[in-house]
Amino acid sequence: MNDVLQLIGAALGGGAITGFFTVIGTYLTNKHKIQELRLQFQQKMDESYREQARNYIDSLYRPLNKIVFKLHERYSIRFVLVADRKGEL
Repeated sequence: MNDVLQLIGAALGGGAITGFFTVIGTYLTNKHKIQELRLQFQQKMDESYREQARNYIDSLYRPLNKIVFKLHERYSIRFVLVADRKGEL
C-alpha cells in the first residue's frame, strides 16, 4: 500500500513539476514572440517614416539643390574669370 501511495505521489509531483516548467516555458516563449512582434512593428513604422522623408526630400530639396547648383556654377565661373584676370590662378 505504501508503495502505491509513493508511486502516486511521485507521479503527481512529477506532473506538477512538468506543468510548472511548461507554464514557465510558454510564458518565456510568448514574451519573446511579443518582443519580436514589437520589433517588426517598429521596423515597419521606421520604414514608413523613411519613405515619407524620401518623398518629401524628392519633392522639396531636389529642386532646391538644382537651383543652388546653378548658382554655384555661375559664381564659381565668375570667380575663376576674375581670379584669372588678376593673375591669381
